[in-house]
Amino acid sequence: MGYIYIIGIFVFSAYAQVVGKWRINDLGWSLAEGGLWSKAWSYLGLLFDPVMLTCVASTTAASFCWNMAVSKMNLTTVLPFSASIPVFVFFLGIFALGETFTPGKLIGLLLAIAGVIVAIKF
Repeated sequence: MGYIYIIGIFVFSAYAQVVGKWRINDLGWSLAEGGLWSKAWSYLGLLFDPVMLTCVASTTAASFCWNMAVSKMNLTTVLPFSASIPVFVFFLGIFALGETFTPGKLIGLLLAIAGVIVAIKF
């Protein structure tokens, strides 16, 4: 049953990260633009955006899945799987958001994968 929760961590975390990034891009939102009041209103608007609220709910669900997974399994088992979420999100960013794929990112990705494999196997 613990692995079901790990899948939930993956799905909910990936959703929150990718959809949140997509929505921020879609709105053309940037904290670096405008004056203080403009930034404050933009941030409040972003906080109450319905799509962004689903990202908050998804992050909450991922946290619930994390707590359930570590209650059913060893932390040393759950953590390497959770550490591989950025690898999954990396590919989603490339395919779903059209982000760039560079040699440096490839090296980082391979190191992350190697770290997860070492943590799981040894």
